[in-house]
Amino acid sequence: MSNHPACRSLRRCLLAGLMVLLLVALTAPASGQSRSYIPDLDIVLVIDESGSLWELNDPPDSNTGNPGWRIVMANMFGDLLGVDQSGAQHRLAIVTFGTEAKLAQPLTAIQNQRSRDEIKQSLAKAHTNMGWTAIPKALDVALDELEARGRTGANAKQAIVFLSDGRCELHESMTKAETALCNQEARLLMERAQAAHCPIYTIAFTSAAFKSDAGNEIYKNLWQEIANTTQGLYFEPERPETGLLDAYTNIIRHLFGLSGQDVPPPVEAPIELTYEARPNLLQVIFTIIKYNKDITTTIIRPDGSVVRSGDPGVEISSSAQTDSYSIMRPPAGRWTVRLSGSGKVTFVDIPIPITARVEPLAPGATHPLGKPMDIVARVVDAEMVPQQLSDLTLVIKAPGGATVAVPIARDGEFYRARLEDTSARGTYVLTYNGEHKGAPVEYEQSVNVVAAPWLKLTEPAPGKSYPFDQVPVKAQLMLGTQPSPADPQDRLECVAQVVPEGGRAWEAPLVAGRDGLFSGVVKGERPGTYPLRVQLTLTRPTGERFQDVTEATVTLQGAAAPAPLPTAPPTTTLAAPTRTPAPTQGSGGPGAGAIAGVLGGLLALAAAGGAGWWWFNLPALSGTLEMGGDWIPLSGKRPITIGSDPRCQVHALGADVLPRHATLRPIGSRQNPQVEIRAVDATAPLRVNGMETAYEILKDGDTIEIGDQAITCSGLPGGFDDLGDLGGLGTDPFAGGQPPDGGPDFDGFGS
Repeated sequence: MSNHPACRSLRRCLLAGLMVLLLVALTAPASGQSRSYIPDLDIVLVIDESGSLWELNDPPDSNTGNPGWRIVMANMFGDLLGVDQSGAQHRLAIVTFGTEAKLAQPLTAIQNQRSRDEIKQSLAKAHTNMGWTAIPKALDVALDELEARGRTGANAKQAIVFLSDGRCELHESMTKAETALCNQEARLLMERAQAAHCPIYTIAFTSAAFKSDAGNEIYKNLWQEIANTTQGLYFEPERPETGLLDAYTNIIRHLFGLSGQDVPPPVEAPIELTYEARPNLLQVIFTIIKYNKDITTTIIRPDGSVVRSGDPGVEISSSAQTDSYSIMRPPAGRWTVRLSGSGKVTFVDIPIPITARVEPLAPGATHPLGKPMDIVARVVDAEMVPQQLSDLTLVIKAPGGATVAVPIARDGEFYRARLEDTSARGTYVLTYNGEHKGAPVEYEQSVNVVAAPWLKLTEPAPGKSYPFDQVPVKAQLMLGTQPSPADPQDRLECVAQVVPEGGRAWEAPLVAGRDGLFSGVVKGERPGTYPLRVQLTLTRPTGERFQDVTEATVTLQGAAAPAPLPTAPPTTTLAAPTRTPAPTQGSGGPGAGAIAGVLGGLLALAAAGGAGWWWFNLPALSGTLEMGGDWIPLSGKRPITIGSDPRCQVHALGADVLPRHATLRPIGSRQNPQVEIRAVDATAPLRVNGMETAYEILKDGDTIEIGDQAITCSGLPGGFDDLGDLGGLGTDPFAGGQPPDGGPDFDGFGS
């Protein structure tokens, strides 16, 4: 080859390119190995540093140098994540709190020992008595950090792990009202996490934290409510040195998408523990808690060799009282963990990356007692591509310990099953098993069955089709297996949605009678077969909130035939008398035109009578409204409007009041009327008794807030009395004072 300078430059470029390719080849995964399906985790660890923990529940031990088990386990949690060699990139942040909350360490990558040590040092500096227990402030700081620095994307996952030993306490001698307000602030932040798809894993640390709260009727306490609502997990570690390790290990498994495992009991004396590694593992992670920091750990492979730092595929991270080992591609067989003193050992084993995993879609973390459990899942690979398995099985373990194999069938890319009997309250464990490309597919899902209300759909009926523009939806409120009336102290909101693929959902609110029967009409836009989704939201007076979703499939056909227009009563007018021509001789009586006229008059009178009867039976408004010292009587069968427009029947001037802000309309029947208020613009809602809403059935004494205007209701009708008289809500899709198109003006803008 020529020694021309250009050629020498080209040779250098080619040589550099070959070196880069060689480096890529040496560092790239083995042939056929895709990226692990373990997500890139952004986790905020929130640690309670209140006085009760420092002085009573988890004080530091100067004799052993233990700063508190919550600190030991926090360091272990970072080590356990940090030694993961699956290819995922994890980050950890620390928030400590008491009377105030502090971001002790922002989200930091933990793939190297230096960054893990930095996090431990930050936690040690922040480890101080911080006073009381301002739970909302801690949640707010954690969510702010995830919103500011958290990653998003197909393989990213955000989560909060929250450890505390008590309830909301901002100062000594908290009143019930102050505690309720603190809990409500925590619930608002819980909803914020739920909207961001950020699970919160709650650890009720010590018995004082996990006892039942009087204000929680559905969940055990606020911690369980937060975890279940956000799709996290709830833990009650009775012994901190053992229970915390189990909690953190199960949180890791849940975030990794792995099934749970029974872990060995704590070791109370020098002993050897064995672990049977199965074939086709990407890695196994051992974590050891040493009850004394001078204890040594030895891990022995199946061939008798000892695992040492610096061995290929071995990653080790240690804290004062913890050791974490990650071993890549561990050989199958019996491993031995040897301790020179008492401690506890646990492990996380991770299948090879090409293994598919189960992605559960339904049910959620909580399910109502007595409601059949519809189970929906997908099987996906590392790139989230749905996979089809011919041998997927499902076994469910009930709270009493009984197990049942439930048939599971493939439906396109989904797998569906149904458990009819959910009559036992407690935790149901769903275990999936299958095989994909020679590797096992396993997943374990826990569902907490609680005594909570749910909706039993009675309409649409299976196998029946409906006009696409008038889909009647009816559902009975249930508690357990029995119909339940609506508790007047509870706030119930129910929305029905027909969901066309790739389009905007068609939805309508459902209105409930006091017997718990919900009813409404969804107006669709085109025929077809679509999913129907009915969501019930219940809010207790204490602020405790529960959501339940009932789904079905509905078939829609052509539009409904237009209803005949009711004939209005004839209008009487004065006119000059008209001469009637004399009958023609020989006609034998009135002519055919006269007979037709008589018949026409009779028909007109009948139509007018029918319309009059229909109008007579419509409900009417009654009662009064008080606003700014003025009393406004309610009467008539037409809706009235409230707003800043002078043409509104209730003229309300003030900040944030729209020209037409809300409508009051009579619904139900003449015998049992009710008064409904509804926001004209859903983006500008109103408040009833302090709760924001888009619509509400008003009761005597209710207070309405529109903008800065307050309106008090007096003398409103009592509403439905029993199941036998619902004003048509159970049978007529146009019940509730809403006639077919073409009837009197009920669009909320009539006069």
